[in-house]
Amino acid sequence: NPVTGRGTSLPGASVLASSAMEADALATALCVMPAPVAFMEHTPGTACLLTLEGGGIKKSSRWS
Repeated sequence: NPVTGRGTSLPGASVLASSAMEADALATALCVMPAPVAFMEHTPGTACLLTLEGGGIKKSSRWS
C-alpha cells in the first residue's frame, strides 16, 4: 500500500476489462481500496474476483 508502506490486506485480484492494461491497473488499485467490489460495480465494462485473507472470495455482479 503506497499510503501506509505496508502490504495489502487483499491477497489477490482478478479483473476482466476491455484491455489487459486496464485490467492490470485495476487489479493493482483494487488491492489497496477500502471497498473494491463497490468501486467495480460503478466501473462500466469490468468485473472482478477478489481472493480474501483466509481463502474466501468476493466477486462483482458481472463476474461470470
